[in-house]
Amino acid sequence: GIVGKAWVGVFAAGFVIEGMADVQKLAYKNGLKDGSLGPDAPLWCGTGVWEYSQHPNYAGNLMMWGSVFMISAPALMRGPDASVGGKSMPMRALSLVRGNRAVLAAAVGPIFLWTLLSGQATGALTDAAESAEARYGSDPAWQNYRETTPPIFPGLPANPWAK
Repeated sequence: GIVGKAWVGVFAAGFVIEGMADVQKLAYKNGLKDGSLGPDAPLWCGTGVWEYSQHPNYAGNLMMWGSVFMISAPALMRGPDASVGGKSMPMRALSLVRGNRAVLAAAVGPIFLWTLLSGQATGALTDAAESAEARYGSDPAWQNYRETTPPIFPGLPANPWAK
């Protein structure tokens, strides 16, 4: 249906964004090496899709795998598990959860990927953010980029549940 087609569109957009991010960053690094960007070019890529996200490749990847989950979830959904008896709300909820274990299991992948990539983007899991800060931290343009450019998705913090 139309919703499935929309998720295919999200997948395609994610694929394009991730590919553009990789190509643009490679071109930027090559431009730094050969001097074609000029002597005042920053050492980090902040142009193209990198202007809108510090990690647009992560955004594209999350869009692709999130859409794969959303496309497949309806096929994995089942009704309530009849082996769970009782008419109380907790028992009906348990019945629904047990009947949809495949959907819940499939959701683990995108949730894990979000946790991993947002942890890398913010430095919570790796020292990538600390390393970038050590390399570029004295540059006011880097400070501005870091403070004004979202880690992954424009308009969202890397971890929307963080305070």
